[in-house]
Amino acid sequence: MIVCNGALFVHIQKTAGTSIRLAICEGARCVYLAPILDGQAGMRDPINQFDPHYHPSRLQHAFPKGSWTSTCVRNPWQRYVSWYAYKNDSGDFSEFLDRVLESDHLSPKTQSAYLRGVEYDMVMRMERLDRDWPKLCKRLGINARLGKHNTSDHGDYRDYYTPETKARVAKSESVL
Repeated sequence: MIVCNGALFVHIQKTAGTSIRLAICEGARCVYLAPILDGQAGMRDPINQFDPHYHPSRLQHAFPKGSWTSTCVRNPWQRYVSWYAYKNDSGDFSEFLDRVLESDHLSPKTQSAYLRGVEYDMVMRMERLDRDWPKLCKRLGINARLGKHNTSDHGDYRDYYTPETKARVAKSESVL
């Protein structure tokens, strides 16, 4: 999660979050907000490396109630294929989904998990960032160009799915 000019940006994996984070931090002073090892939230410099994908509910005590909050989501079927290709996963796509959807890691894996229990002021869509990005920049008071980082090469996302895996993703992402 990034704090910039009094606003929060919640980074969801494989939804242009790295590109957004780098552009925001280039355009303004910002810091990451993430749990530190003892479980307490703290501010950290954005250059330091740690998992930025924590759910905002785990950090609510560290930022003011009513803070302006944004995030970015993506077609969930495309997102999982992109994640699979980005990880260069050598296993079967269905096995990859098993690991990701069953994970009990500290950061959530489904977009719907990030959306539950948080009131977002702006939810951008990766598919329309050309329209959403300028609105976010205006709200943050920055003039920043959005680049492309952490992209992956893969074929048509529909080719990766069986009827069963398609249904699993639909169920896991039911909030979208």
